Amino acid sequence: MDDLFFSLSKAIWILIQPSKILLLLLGLGLILLWTRWRRFGRALASVAGLVLAIAGLLPIGQLLLLPLENRFVSDRQIAPEGIIVLGGAYDARVSKSRGMATFGASVDRILALHHLTRQYPDAEVVIAGTGDADAVAGLQSEWGLDGVEMVFDNVSRSTAEHPGQAAKVAKTAIEENWLLVTSAYHIPRAMGVFRKAGWSVHPYPVDHLTIADGLIIRPNVSVNLIELDLAAKEWVGLLAYRLTGRTESLFPHP
Repeated sequence: MDDLFFSLSKAIWILIQPSKILLLLLGLGLILLWTRWRRFGRALASVAGLVLAIAGLLPIGQLLLLPLENRFVSDRQIAPEGIIVLGGAYDARVSKSRGMATFGASVDRILALHHLTRQYPDAEVVIAGTGDADAVAGLQSEWGLDGVEMVFDNVSRSTAEHPGQAAKVAKTAIEENWLLVTSAYHIPRAMGVFRKAGWSVHPYPVDHLTIADGLIIRPNVSVNLIELDLAAKEWVGLLAYRLTGRTESLFPHP
C-alpha cells in the first residue's frame, strides 16, 4: 500500500503543478491558433498567459506559504529525549556527479542538527529518509558528531513513510519527547502524520521562506512560481493525507 501511495503521489503531483498546468494551457492555446479552433485558442492563451503573469509577478505563493509556516513555532520549553531530522536536503544526483556531499535548498535541516546536538548532547538523533541518512552517516565523523547517539532510517522515501521507518530504528520510545526538524512549510503535514503514528513530537521548524508578519514582494517570476508550486504541493499533500487517514485533521494544530 505504501508503494502504491508513493507512486501515485509522485505521478499525480507531476500532473497538477500550477506552473506546469498554466504553461501547458498557454502552449495549447498557441497551438490552437493555427487550427480551426483559433478563437478558443486565443481565449485560452490569453487567460493562461494572464494568470501566469499574475502568479509570476505577485506573491501568491507567499500568501499560501504564510499560514503553513506560521502554524507552528519552535517548542523550546522541553528537553527532548530524541531529535528527528527529516530528509529532503541531500541532492543525490549532484553529489554523485561531483563526488562530494551536496545539500540543496533545505540545508537548514542539516544545519539545525549541529546546533541541536550541542544544545541537547544526550538526545538520540534519528536521520529519516533515504539519501540524507546515508550522507549524514558518511559525514558523522568529519562533522565531529562521533559522540552523538545517532541512528539512520535509509529506507523511507516520503513523509508518509518516515514515522513507521523511524520507529524501527529509534532506541528511545516514540512516546518520549521528540523534536521534529523539517522545513517550516512542511511542519503541519509532518506533525500530523507523526502524531497519528503515535509519536510525541514537538515542532522545530527551519528553512523559512516567509517573514512572520507579511509578504515579500519581488518581481522575480521564477522564484514566485517555485513558491507557488511548493505551497500547492503542501496544501494538496495535507488534503491527500487527511483523505487517506494519515492525519487526524486537514490542518494539524499546535
